[in-house]
Amino acid sequence: MDVTVKLLSTLNKKGSVFPSNFDFSFFYKGLDFLIDYQHSISTPKLLWMIYKVFHVFPLHEQYVITKKLLSEKVVS
Repeated sequence: MDVTVKLLSTLNKKGSVFPSNFDFSFFYKGLDFLIDYQHSISTPKLLWMIYKVFHVFPLHEQYVITKKLLSEKVVS
């Protein structure tokens, strides 16, 4: 997560556009895994990462990330 934050923060500081080859499907799988895992270390770290770089993501991806974080999980 630290590498992702450093990469996206550096790109943002330099005024570069978001990388077009960023693998969002892989990123979302990681988000889903960490959200479902609900570990006392990984959850705050995930939220910290999203807080630091949320503004860098394209608008549609911000919507998807927000939806994933706020979705209710149905426990059966």
